[in-house]
Amino acid sequence: MNPTTQNIIFFDGFCHLCNAFVDWMILQDAKSAKRQFSFAALQGKTADQKLPSEIRNSLESVIVVTPDGRILKKAEAVLYCFSKISFLSEFVKIAKLIPPVVQDGLYNFIAKKRYSLFGKKDFCRFPTPEEQDYLLP
Repeated sequence: MNPTTQNIIFFDGFCHLCNAFVDWMILQDAKSAKRQFSFAALQGKTADQKLPSEIRNSLESVIVVTPDGRILKKAEAVLYCFSKISFLSEFVKIAKLIPPVVQDGLYNFIAKKRYSLFGKKDFCRFPTPEEQDYLLP
């Protein structure tokens, strides 16, 4: 699949919570009629090529690069991903009623505590054979 025609989700490859999010998004994307996502660790080559260094070096955010080149961060990125999953569309509509400063405040709180709450891997994830086509270097 050509990643420029898809959304690319960049994530912290060492974070258990981030990896669980990726696993779940791959599962949801595999169920959809048209593939919408590719994934890349913020510590990888694709992030080096596609993201400015100040964004790439901030590992406290999920980053989405949309097919039209927009860069979405934090709560906006997560809600964008959820908006692409049909059964979450009502949740996203409600969540968007919350002011972005509150959304990002909650996101920042979870991001700062994610290693202590969910753990940290000693190395970036390796894709399973089923995930190989989804994960970019």
